[in-house]
Amino acid sequence: MFRLQFAAEDMKDRRARVFLLPKKLVGPMRDYLDRFRPTLAQDSEANALWLNQYGNAITPDGFSRELPKVTRRFLGVPLRTQAFRHIAATSIAETDPEHVNIIKDILGHVTLEMSERHYNRAQGVSSCSQFQSIVEDIQDRLPIVGRADQNKFSGRPRS
Repeated sequence: MFRLQFAAEDMKDRRARVFLLPKKLVGPMRDYLDRFRPTLAQDSEANALWLNQYGNAITPDGFSRELPKVTRRFLGVPLRTQAFRHIAATSIAETDPEHVNIIKDILGHVTLEMSERHYNRAQGVSSCSQFQSIVEDIQDRLPIVGRADQNKFSGRPRS
């Protein structure tokens, strides 16, 4: 198990946080620490977890600059750090709406208002998806009427 510890000055609400790394990320973290970090560290005595190609700690500005490039390369879309906050909050609201109040603590919101916005947006997205599914089901049941099929309904022979 790995523990994630965030200092108060690094958090939006200025309160320190401690979380356990999700179990699914323990293997990739060990792989990074055992294989990749030593290569990046070279002869560096950097104390940081995340290192750049020169063996130095990745700065917040460097991370913010490189993250969209990496996500574009691997996910096909550039994502900034704020997008991950929105994704986390919306994912919680969609998959576990009974516990939407944990968004406040995880993201460091001062009030539940921001968490409720994510919940409401997730409900809207879910409703739109359900509506789209209904429309697609209706379209699948209707006969296809288009230019290619007009002769079929006009009584004229097809050419």
